[in-house]
Amino acid sequence: MAGGPGASVLSSFFYKMGPLDFNLDDGLDDFQLTLNPKSWTQMANIIFVDIPAGAGFSYSETQEGWISSDSHLANQAVDFITKFLKDHPKLLRNPLYISGISYTGIIVPVVALELYEGYERRDHATVNIQGYILISPLTNKFMDFNSRLEYAHRMALVSDNIYKSAIDSCLGNYVDINSANSTCLNSLQSYEECTSQINLENILEPFCDVKDPTLDSLSLSLWF
Repeated sequence: MAGGPGASVLSSFFYKMGPLDFNLDDGLDDFQLTLNPKSWTQMANIIFVDIPAGAGFSYSETQEGWISSDSHLANQAVDFITKFLKDHPKLLRNPLYISGISYTGIIVPVVALELYEGYERRDHATVNIQGYILISPLTNKFMDFNSRLEYAHRMALVSDNIYKSAIDSCLGNYVDINSANSTCLNSLQSYEECTSQINLENILEPFCDVKDPTLDSLSLSLWF
């Protein structure tokens, strides 16, 4: 499952662990699809699921089907997995891992636990759930964002002075800021300036600020 919530799983299919990749050696006007030699499909069956309704190619035929929440998304995922395995019983004995990226770090453990507990309650057929895999996950909506200042300091992206000023003035909260706390605001502004040109997904990779409109056109043509 992709993150977002609401991102298409095509991003994982083409850019991460899926079987296909893009060859852009000849430029954007003549790109080709190539096989990904490092795809997870080399050693496992993978189901890429667009979830919730509206993500990627998924849709709903009713108004109620468009309504979603974290718990609703988890329930939909459990329903899909159990129905899929019921329709494909030859896969029931295969070790099952639930995998997700980014925002689904909140969803995936719930799905895995429900599958395990559902089996214990005999709600569905035997599901050989072995665990879950999280990739760059969101785990706690406050703690994950609040820890970025600490991470930036440990990686020497901000100075000791900026870090100490934020520690002293923000009182451990770098997300929900009191607008009257000018010292905290100034410290966090300095932190933002120091990290604004850094790829925070991988600080060792170059920062890419996409300005080329042809890249946006390419993205639209790939998704639609």
